[in-house]
Amino acid sequence: MKKVFILICALIVYGSLYPFDFGSMGPGDWDHLLESWQGRTFRSDILSNIVLFVPLGYFGVLAWGRRWWLVVLAMGLGVALQLLQLFLPSRDANLLDVIWNLLGAGLGATLTALPLARWSPRGGRLHREEAFVLLLLGAWVAYRLLPFVPSLDWQAIKDSLKPLLLHPRLDYLDLLRNTISWATVAVLWPTLWHGRHPWRWLLVLGGGVFFLEVLIVDNILSLANVLGLVLGLMLWRSLQLLRQATMTMAALLAVALLVEGLRPFELAARPGVFHWLPFYGFLGGSMLINIAALLEKIFLYGALLWLGYLAMGTLRPIVLVLVVLTAGVEFAQIFIVGHTAEITDPLLVLCLALVLKVSVPQRDADAMPAAIKADR
Repeated sequence: MKKVFILICALIVYGSLYPFDFGSMGPGDWDHLLESWQGRTFRSDILSNIVLFVPLGYFGVLAWGRRWWLVVLAMGLGVALQLLQLFLPSRDANLLDVIWNLLGAGLGATLTALPLARWSPRGGRLHREEAFVLLLLGAWVAYRLLPFVPSLDWQAIKDSLKPLLLHPRLDYLDLLRNTISWATVAVLWPTLWHGRHPWRWLLVLGGGVFFLEVLIVDNILSLANVLGLVLGLMLWRSLQLLRQATMTMAALLAVALLVEGLRPFELAARPGVFHWLPFYGFLGGSMLINIAALLEKIFLYGALLWLGYLAMGTLRPIVLVLVVLTAGVEFAQIFIVGHTAEITDPLLVLCLALVLKVSVPQRDADAMPAAIKADR
């Protein structure tokens, strides 16, 4: 966990100082920084600064325990990054960002104290493989519920339901993505839920996500969303009749990732450029959309790593396959309309593999979770 914590700190520094176009501080920049705490920031900036430091607080507590110096580190890092941004013409230094950074770190630290994060139905504290699955499902729910701003405005609620009730158009690629995603959630769910009627509670989870999506601003509920839940649960129930259900689910998830990475299957007039700078696309455009894309990828890539581990009992082969798959898709995106080809996704796979290795380091058959033995 200490290595993961150091990696998180490095990624925060990278994301905050990109594109590293350092120059001299302009006139009035220092005064602007000192007065910035009285200003206002956009909702997307607040959310991005909170989300950026959540992993620092979460993995910091897991690695070192609840130490006072973690608060000092989070504050010092936030202040230092804002000072360095004074020398980056493309960035806007703001002292309010430090407050949101601290809030994010505190939220991450709080997550380690939640009952689900420290208690296991199998007795005692949360098992490490359960913690990894909880991370994946948390990323999935967060992806569905962005930007986390509820609204009880009746017109906004009706607008959210119109694509489902008044204009039910079905996009088959979206249906495929939702079906595979909900089937993946169904695969992960028994790792956390060991009580009776897991499928009933899984339906409650799906209904709860849909209900909250309707209340969250800028969200809609489509036919592909609802039908994807039904078909996803039916798919996993059908796969359970197969001998290698987990490996089959992993293969289907890999195919869905391949399709999603290559859509809309339209060749560009001219080949694009492959960007070797990590998170090149993430650091431009709408931050809310970028955060949503990152959370979805954490869920999908992490789930594929987990399924491969369950099916084979070892991590290296599935890491190699997924790195090659994501690198191949990114390279192909050079020739596809509407994509930014970059090195980010293979690196994200390696980061998730490191977290999984720390979470589930056992390799011998006797130490495997029960779900592995049952599938094998």
